Amino acid sequence: MNPDSFGRLGELIEVLGRSGRGVSIRPIEPGSRMSGTSADHQYAFEGWEVGWITAVGGDELAVGRTIEEAVDAALAAAVDND
Repeated sequence: MNPDSFGRLGELIEVLGRSGRGVSIRPIEPGSRMSGTSADHQYAFEGWEVGWITAVGGDELAVGRTIEEAVDAALAAAVDND
């Protein structure tokens, strides 16, 4: 996989790291369960979920059809919540 396809992942890692959080990335497909507080909901499309994680838990930040799209949306969400 081309490293450029990860978009601004390094920037997201740095933003989350300032608050002691790490990054989680996982593939999703229609019917797969959302993470964290939305675990009782299901996704309706194929793509990627990007979230934050600590030693005691985590949650989703954003989803997208590509890793780059999901990372960009997660970065925007992380900055808004920081």
